[in-house]
Amino acid sequence: MVYDDRLLLYFQTIVNERNISRAADKLYITQSSLSKYLKGIEDEVGATLIDRKTVPLKLTLAGEKFLAYLNESAQLYNHSMLEIARISSDLPRELIIGTSSMNSRMVSDAFPAFYNRFPNVQLTMLEDHSENLLRMLENERLDIAILVRSGNDISDTDFPYELLISQQRLIVVSKKNELAALADENNSPLNPTPFDIRNLKGQKLIAGKMGQRVYGDMHEMVKKRRIPIQGFVETQSVETMISLAQNNYGVCVMPEFYLRRFQPLTDFVYFSADYPEFQWALTLEYKSPSPGIPERYFTTILKRVCGKH
Repeated sequence: MVYDDRLLLYFQTIVNERNISRAADKLYITQSSLSKYLKGIEDEVGATLIDRKTVPLKLTLAGEKFLAYLNESAQLYNHSMLEIARISSDLPRELIIGTSSMNSRMVSDAFPAFYNRFPNVQLTMLEDHSENLLRMLENERLDIAILVRSGNDISDTDFPYELLISQQRLIVVSKKNELAALADENNSPLNPTPFDIRNLKGQKLIAGKMGQRVYGDMHEMVKKRRIPIQGFVETQSVETMISLAQNNYGVCVMPEFYLRRFQPLTDFVYFSADYPEFQWALTLEYKSPSPGIPERYFTTILKRVCGKH
């Protein structure tokens, strides 16, 4: 039975007045209407609630339980309405979420479930690379930023954050490339072959675009270790990175997370390198030190989405 304010009022008035006629007068309805209403309730619950053989009327045992249920339901209903009103008054009209184009599809997959819970909160997604997203978060232009972090800076942030994923970046090499001969027999994304990055000498690196974290990390890596590569092939599209590597136009660097959508990838071998630049994490970072209910709910949904990718 769904809680109804009128139900409690009518039943409580009958109990207080101990007389159908007087209760009807108090409620400004006819005695026959109130009697019919009471009979309908009893038919619905399948029990006699008021003992009409006594004068004045009194509750049956079932009636006492029913009245207790109505009072508890009224308290719960009122508490819920107050809580909803409080939450609603605190809800932002819009949440602005920043993410890279590589992660935009994954982030947008969280939108439907969020709108089911918060239909009046508008989600706006801005796409940019990590450096700009972090700058926008610092300038309070974003409520949430989905950021790529690596090496020793995974937890080096001034913002409250949630870790979405933590993996290694893999070196993805076409089987047409001479480096493929270095791969173990049981090589796969889940079982990459350890790799000496000095073997990248003379290769082109497909590692994102200037401004993206992977580009900066790989650029710093080869510069610090003085590895003479042919240069960088810049693109911010995962699809293009895979296609270029597949055609042996260069060696691709990306986490296994991004490779899953392209399974099975039978044209490649995979290497891992034990260097800080190859440690990769995807974090969700909040503008506010005390994220609100909508922000935290979006995080919960996004974590579920990440688990499916």
